[in-house]
Amino acid sequence: MKKDFFSENGKIAGLSKRIRAVFDDWNYEEIFLPFMEEYTDSLRGGLKHTDGKRFYLIKPDVTSQIIDRMKQRKTYRYFYFSDYFLGDGSCSIQFGAEFVGANPLQEKVEILEVVASILRAVDVSDFYVDVGSLKHLNEILAKIPERRREAMEALKSRNFTVIEDMNIDEEIKEALWKIFSFRGRKSGIPQLDGIVDNLPEEHFFIDTGTVRYLDYYEDIVFEVYTPSSGKALGGGGDYAVKEMAGFGFSMDLRGLAEVAPFNSTMIREQSGKKRRTKYAEVKNPILNGKTVEVTV
Repeated sequence: MKKDFFSENGKIAGLSKRIRAVFDDWNYEEIFLPFMEEYTDSLRGGLKHTDGKRFYLIKPDVTSQIIDRMKQRKTYRYFYFSDYFLGDGSCSIQFGAEFVGANPLQEKVEILEVVASILRAVDVSDFYVDVGSLKHLNEILAKIPERRREAMEALKSRNFTVIEDMNIDEEIKEALWKIFSFRGRKSGIPQLDGIVDNLPEEHFFIDTGTVRYLDYYEDIVFEVYTPSSGKALGGGGDYAVKEMAGFGFSMDLRGLAEVAPFNSTMIREQSGKKRRTKYAEVKNPILNGKTVEVTV
């Protein structure tokens, strides 16, 4: 059965308000980016288009758009909402944030805390975040360069049978199996242990089999899950720009709307009652010509 557009839109609007409030609490500024940009090597993703004279990208990867605009070495905290293309050619809505120019560990812990704050704000409490290391994985994959992409895809799809069938050294298979199967709070990998040590035990885990690949990711990546969804709600990773460390994430807003239980109609009614009560309190003074300041 096809979803009712206006009901879905109402829930997405309610989610967006709560998400923006969380970003505001964490002092992130909203950034608005163009729908179409002239093609450059620094932009990723998007739909290619030409007017016969120049090449353009429609809805390129938002992080690459933001990175491309960072000309000064300073601290950046930005968030965004944006349409984006799915693999099947359709579109969805994403939101995300980028934190650049601070201490790398601070960036990672803060962004992960922001993700947790957003999920709690939209009443999703049964979530977990898996954090992995691309460098740790690449150290092993570098030993099998001719099978690297195949092994990476097998890990990404959690299909270890593909690796078992590869004609590669058994020690490499064993090392990949350890990566594939480890999930916990202490991995012996300092850059991972240092992150989760600063985060709540019930939601954040090291999963060395977590693979989330964009060509600007340097090392640490993560994905966000909830048992009520069969796929990741979103994720992110670290990168470098202008000799500064950066860390960011994106999440699918429609996917979040499918698992978030809150009722947007109820929220609007409660908000309306609050406003009506406030204005009722000052109605008579206003009618009598007095100036009254109203805060909602």
